[in-house]
Amino acid sequence: RQIGIIRVFVYEYSINDIELYNSILDKLVDDRVLAEFYPLLQTTSPLDSRAIMRLHKALDINIANIWLYQNIAYGSVHKTISDDEISKFLEKLYSKENGVYVAMEILKMRFHKSPNETPEHSDNLVQIGQNLLLKYDFSNKPRRQNNDDYELSQIASICLVGEKGSYIAKEFCHNLVKAISEDTIYSHDFQQLLSSLAKLQPASFMDIFLDNDIIKGYKQRRIFSLNFRDNDNPLNQILDQEIINWCELKPD
Repeated sequence: RQIGIIRVFVYEYSINDIELYNSILDKLVDDRVLAEFYPLLQTTSPLDSRAIMRLHKALDINIANIWLYQNIAYGSVHKTISDDEISKFLEKLYSKENGVYVAMEILKMRFHKSPNETPEHSDNLVQIGQNLLLKYDFSNKPRRQNNDDYELSQIASICLVGEKGSYIAKEFCHNLVKAISEDTIYSHDFQQLLSSLAKLQPASFMDIFLDNDIIKGYKQRRIFSLNFRDNDNPLNQILDQEIINWCELKPD
């Protein structure tokens, strides 16, 4: 099927006749032939409330290829809708099989900013990011091969900040250290994530990675030395005084 050609035609309508464009997409969302490709067709123009309603319907119908929803992440098409609108959509998306990974890609791009930007994100969107981190399956072999280190660290940098992010960070660190202890993943595959967690939530990071019975011996040493260059050691992200304070509270 030449879906690319159909996209071009649909895109032209978005420029020249927006009412006809919306009418066409209203019909395509559950079309017997084209519903499978609906996310590709919807992302031919920036999203609005009507588009979000159709995307919800597409998820409910559950015909479209889940990976095609990643197109929402690209071309800034999502920037025309509010944080709360995209939060509700992502919540439904990550409930689908493999939806967590698609939602991660969209959220990563939602959080992306230029060096001069200081965007604020709604509490609802931050909570979606926290939920995605906790739902991430480190045992998913295809995802390990894809390496989500950067995506996870970017989401963590927004969603695990301050006291509000402390509890989620501790639970997420527990999931991560469990995966390392069971050889589901290797620490060197998640260097950016480990460094981000240490920087964002140093006390929680040290509680889970240094003061537990889950990971010991060479696996613990590997996290902090064997597989990291000096500048990549997660402990280098923690101020010396914070380490001293933590050690004083953990004399054993």
